[in-house]
Amino acid sequence: MEMKKPGRFIAQITNFPPHTNFSSYLNEIKFNEPSFFVQDQLITCYFIREENRNAFVNKIKGRYIGKTILTLRSLNPNVNEEENNKAKVENNEIINSSLLLKSLSTDDGIILQEVSHESFAKITHVYDPLTFACQLKCQIIKLNYMETQLADIYKELKKSVPAKSQSDIQNNELYICADHNDYQRGLCIQNNHPDMCTMFLIDYGYEKCYHFDKVVPLPSQFKSNPKCLIFKLDKVIVKPEKYKEALAFMQKYLRKIIGYQFRRRQDGIYYVIGIDGIYNIHVQMINDDLLTFAPRLNNPL
Repeated sequence: MEMKKPGRFIAQITNFPPHTNFSSYLNEIKFNEPSFFVQDQLITCYFIREENRNAFVNKIKGRYIGKTILTLRSLNPNVNEEENNKAKVENNEIINSSLLLKSLSTDDGIILQEVSHESFAKITHVYDPLTFACQLKCQIIKLNYMETQLADIYKELKKSVPAKSQSDIQNNELYICADHNDYQRGLCIQNNHPDMCTMFLIDYGYEKCYHFDKVVPLPSQFKSNPKCLIFKLDKVIVKPEKYKEALAFMQKYLRKIIGYQFRRRQDGIYYVIGIDGIYNIHVQMINDDLLTFAPRLNNPL
């Protein structure tokens, strides 16, 4: 029989230095709840009471600011394990995408100004019912033109550059990635397969595998071009039992342009109120009983 977790409110903590002693870490910050588990560089702590979870998070944020990344999510014991696991995977994808985009950005002030002044964005990838990658409308024409240039450069380089092998592809380097008639910028994040490498597509916000023969180095003049951003609907939470319906609702906006009102930026994520035409996405999802307003004391990341 599977053991039930004692608390349904969780705080996930990651981005630790290698060889961190997790037990000592939790003892040091006086974690006294009944359950936690560790997987790779991720601690998941379970809380019976939401206020205890929030107090724990605030303690870590105050003490380890800049060193620790936190994600908050409530687990409902009535939701099946498959949906909970899916939410965990999507949550980790957001963390990884945010870190990768943040590591490539050198002009945060300019980006923040553009997000504040713009009010439309194209959704390129949906992570979960509240979080999505997008391109600012003011950058779409520039990005489309860049991809046309990447196609020409890729074809020219393929004439003169020999076929790539595993040793030629370096992690954390940028490449032009070709898939049929799509030519996109990709950051290599995994290269441990004899024929394939995993690229994070920095203009679209998701990972994709490419054969070594389908990538060439990205010229330096294209490395500073605008990249996608991660938006999250602000001040709301998904009703756990309505997770699938809420995800389907957001996925219908994939590759579409929506309006937004910018609220704040935190840990590389831009919190917004989403607007589709004359309809407020927040209100529409609340009216459909998919979302509820977040408690004022809850400070979701």
